[in-house]
Amino acid sequence: MIHADPAPLPLQKGREYYSDTTVRRFKGFVLAYVTPWNKAGYDNAVRFRHKLDAVSPVWFQIKQAKDEPRPTITGEHDVNQTWIEELRQDGAGPLVVPRFIIEAKPEEQLQLMRNGRELIEELGTTVIGSGFDGMVLEAWSGWVSINGLAHPQFRQLVFELIAALSKVLRENNKKLFLAVPPLYPANEKTPWIDRADFIEMSQHVDGFSSMTYDYSLTNGRSGPNAPTPWINNNLQLLEKGSGEGDPALPDEARRAFLMGIAFYGWDMSARTGAAAVTVDGLVKLLNKHDPELQWEEHGEEHFFEYKDKTGAEHHVWYPTPRSVELRIQTAPGIPNYQEGIFTYKGNRQAPWKSEQTHSYSHPKEYTGRILNGSLVHTGGNTEMAMTTHHTLERPQFPPGTIRAPNFTQPQYVPTEDPALDELHAVAHAISPQLPALLEACRAYHLHSPDGWITTGGFMSAARNAGLQLSRAEFLALERALTKDTMGRVNYLQLEALVTAIVAGDGAAAGEA
Repeated sequence: MIHADPAPLPLQKGREYYSDTTVRRFKGFVLAYVTPWNKAGYDNAVRFRHKLDAVSPVWFQIKQAKDEPRPTITGEHDVNQTWIEELRQDGAGPLVVPRFIIEAKPEEQLQLMRNGRELIEELGTTVIGSGFDGMVLEAWSGWVSINGLAHPQFRQLVFELIAALSKVLRENNKKLFLAVPPLYPANEKTPWIDRADFIEMSQHVDGFSSMTYDYSLTNGRSGPNAPTPWINNNLQLLEKGSGEGDPALPDEARRAFLMGIAFYGWDMSARTGAAAVTVDGLVKLLNKHDPELQWEEHGEEHFFEYKDKTGAEHHVWYPTPRSVELRIQTAPGIPNYQEGIFTYKGNRQAPWKSEQTHSYSHPKEYTGRILNGSLVHTGGNTEMAMTTHHTLERPQFPPGTIRAPNFTQPQYVPTEDPALDELHAVAHAISPQLPALLEACRAYHLHSPDGWITTGGFMSAARNAGLQLSRAEFLALERALTKDTMGRVNYLQLEALVTAIVAGDGAAAGEA
C-alpha cells in the first residue's frame, strides 16, 4: 500500500477512531500505560480518558540495598499531579494506578521478599498517601528469570506478599494489578506464568496485565509482534488448560485476565539488530522511503521493507487499525493500550544481536537464524537454506522447513541420503517407547491439544519417556516433520511417521 500525502494511508484509516474521543467501541476493561520518555502519551491519555478504565503511569521502582532492613521506592520525581487533575477534570475519570517495578539482583530479591512487611508498608504509604486509585506491580517475570518460583520458600513468600498487599489495598478501596508474562511463552526460554498460579492469585488481584507482545523479538527474528495464533494459544490455555485434569477457569480469573496489545512497532535488521518504533518514527520512515505496506496473513500484522544508507535491509512491523481490530475481536479484555503509541520498557531501545543469514540471490528474503550451530528458523528459498542448515555440523543434510510470511511447507526428506538411514534408525529406536513418548508429550504443560510442541518440550518429554535422544537423532526426526511458523513440531505427525517407517521397513524385510 502506497501512502498518500500528507499522512500515510494506514494512519489516515485510524482517524475515524481518533476524531471522536468520547465514543467507546470496546466494552471490556481497558488499562493504558504511559511512560515519562514519551510525552505524547500523557496528552493522549487525557484526550482519550473516556475510553479508558485505568491508566498506569510508569513512575516507580522498588529497590533493596544489601543489608538494609527496609526497601526503598524511587520515582517520586516523575509524579505529575497536574496531569492527574486533567484526567479527572470532568468527573471521576479513569483509575490512576502507577506501575511499580522491582529492580533488584537475585540475592536482593530474596532479602526483599523476607522484608515483605516493610515492602507492603512502603507501597501502602506511597499509593494511599498520594491519593492513587491503586497500583500495578511488575515483578513476576523477574521472579521467573532468577528461578525463584521453583524454590518452595521463595514461592511461599511471593504468594504471602501478594495476598497481604491486596488486603491492605482493598481495605483502603484501592486496586491491585499484576503485570505478568504470557501463559504460553514465545519460546521455552522466556518467562511465563503458570495457569494454576494465575487462578490461585485471581482472588487477590483485580487484573492481570498479560504481556502478549514482543513475540518475534524474543525469538530473535523478524516477524509479527504478536501473531494471532500465539495469542489464541494463550487464550486457549487460559480457558481450557493443558489437559483433561486441569480445573475449570473460575469466573473471577476470567474477568481478571487482560490481554496485552502493543501500540509500538519494531524496526528489525540482520545487520543492526532491532529498535523500537513509535508513531513519530514510523511517519518519518514512511515519508522518507515510501514503502509498500504488506500484510502477513499468518500473524495478521502489517510490515514494510526499506534499505538504510548503508544498504542494510530493514523490516518494520507496526500495529495498524486492521491488526488492532482483529485482536480486539479476539480479546476478552485489553491492557497495555499504549497511549501515544510508545515503547513500554525503557531498555527496548537497546539493540539485540543474533546470527542471521540472507540469500545472495534473493537479498530481500530473511532466510535464517543460527543459534549455537543449529538453524531454528528459515523463511527464504530452498537453495540458501541448504547452504545454511547446520553448516557447522552436518553440511550434507537437506534444508529445514521453508517458512515464508504466508505459508509453511513440510521439511524435505531425501530419497537417497545418509539422513534417511538415520531417520529410519531413530524411528526403530523410538517405536517401542512410542506410547510413553506420546503420553509424555500430552503431559507437557506447553503442548497444544492439536499436537504442537516446542523443541525443548519434546526433548523433555522424550527424557520422561525413557528415551535418550542425541541432538543429531532429534534433528533426523525434526527434518522429516512439518513445523509451524512458531517453530514447533507436531507429535501426532511424529506418531504417524514412526509407525509408517517401522511398518514399511517390516514389509520390505518380509519381501526380501
